[in-house]
Amino acid sequence: IKKHPEKAKKWELRKKCVETYCDKNGLLYLIVTDEEIFSNRLDNIQIFRKNKKAPSLLPKIKPIILTILKSKEGLPRIDLAIEISKILKNDVKEIIPTIDHLIYVDFFLLNFNTKITDSTVLSLKGNNKSLLYPLFEHFLKFQKSKTIKEKSKDLTQNSDEKEPDANSRNLQEFYALPKKIQLEIRKKIQLLKRLNSEAFSTEDINEFARNNQISKSSLYVWKKKYDLYGWVGLIPKFSEKGRKRGLKPEVENLIQKIIEEKYLTNIQPSIMGCYRFLKYQCEMNGNIPPSYDIFRLRIQNTSNNKVTLMRRGRKVFRDQFKSLNGRYPFGSHPLDIIEFDHTILDIMLVDRIDRKPIGRPVLTIAIDVYTRMIYGYYLSFDPPNLIAVGMTFLTGILPKDELTKHYNTTNSWPICGIPKRILLDNAKEFRSGGLFNFCRLYDIEMIFNPVKKPDTKPHVERVFRTINNAIRDDLIEGYILPLAEKRKTQYDPEKKAELTIEEFEKWLVHWIVDYYHIKIHLGIKEKNGIEINPLDRYEQGIADSSGITIGLPEIPSNMDQLRYDLLPFKR
Repeated sequence: IKKHPEKAKKWELRKKCVETYCDKNGLLYLIVTDEEIFSNRLDNIQIFRKNKKAPSLLPKIKPIILTILKSKEGLPRIDLAIEISKILKNDVKEIIPTIDHLIYVDFFLLNFNTKITDSTVLSLKGNNKSLLYPLFEHFLKFQKSKTIKEKSKDLTQNSDEKEPDANSRNLQEFYALPKKIQLEIRKKIQLLKRLNSEAFSTEDINEFARNNQISKSSLYVWKKKYDLYGWVGLIPKFSEKGRKRGLKPEVENLIQKIIEEKYLTNIQPSIMGCYRFLKYQCEMNGNIPPSYDIFRLRIQNTSNNKVTLMRRGRKVFRDQFKSLNGRYPFGSHPLDIIEFDHTILDIMLVDRIDRKPIGRPVLTIAIDVYTRMIYGYYLSFDPPNLIAVGMTFLTGILPKDELTKHYNTTNSWPICGIPKRILLDNAKEFRSGGLFNFCRLYDIEMIFNPVKKPDTKPHVERVFRTINNAIRDDLIEGYILPLAEKRKTQYDPEKKAELTIEEFEKWLVHWIVDYYHIKIHLGIKEKNGIEINPLDRYEQGIADSSGITIGLPEIPSNMDQLRYDLLPFKR
């Protein structure tokens, strides 16, 4: 206010606002001037500025301090450190930084206007809140103001207005840099000063960057480094730029041509093979070939999406980079639509007599889209066929009380009944006449997804991956490692296999009923957004809030006829 009388009116208005607010809410306030901050507390800030980060001993020491100071009204700083060192058997020098950190975060009741020394008495605040500002409240403000003062002194004594600010290193080091780097630093500082001189919007910054032929991201990076390190952060790294200097345009064009026409092909040649071809072409045209590292960097800078698409095909590209996010206008209640599919599980099983490995089982799964419950399953060693589809359908339609009783599961498996729709792929067992006749007989709509597009039935595809992960997480011996991991380890699933297909089926049923169905599923939510598990989702889906059933499953009365209808047939 003394330096700028015109600001006195603003200050009075702010003070009045503070007084009104404090009187209204029963609060006390304290006005601290700059003189108090930068003179009385100068020594404290210089001592404790390094204690901003919490020391590793803080969790051990803090409870001990609370115990000691609860029994005593207060202790000098050094005496408190000595008592803690006796308890922990640590050196006093290791204890002091933790006490200083607690002083820094206003843990103790003390006066910051006096210099803190070894004899400063520390006591707990208790129910009384300190009316004095904690040390960290003014730490950043003090640093910033002091730095600006130092900048202005250095500028007036050592340089003119066009020289860089020496807030990190003195100007002698700046003048020791090559002239080319000095000019680059000055150019960046002048641009940043112009940028900070006015209030710029996002559009203005974009236009400013275009006019000066600089990317917007570069401006933000320069500003951040300049604020942190001063002109030192603006030193250009010419050695890291480009990697294209020294190459003729025709060589650059030849590199891109070879990458696109030779490297990005489904034959998948090696980088070294393409580089030898590049070297030969350069020598034929009388050009100096680039180094192998430059050519390898050009290939590494090529988009992974493009490399995968061109070298490995659209199917691998879709599986690797496109998520399974299929959507269709069904699945509004239980049994509205069921997804079917097969997979070979990642586990090796043994026979029940000699306990020797006999192969990997094939699992057919049907999943209810609305509830995410497993509708039915069938496990065998046979390749996918109509019998697997029929047995999965039979398991899904019939009540599963006998199944859960046989395997002694903790929870029930209530889903059953005839679905309205089924979603299938284009495998021959799904396109068979027997399945068509069954669905026509029981009024089930069949929907086929497009060829080679598994993302249109994502739920059953995701369940297969979940089951394989569960086999591995449960440490079931005989798990089939991916090829890349198999090459790095000596794990042999055939030697480790120990479960028969009956023993594995028992594990599978328990996993479905006692884990998967009662675990919170992130893909389903209630109307209010609360996450829910598949079992609760099913129970809520077949009855509304009034208790009136709205989706009670339909079960055929003639079970024998149902089994006959699901049998395969030949004309």
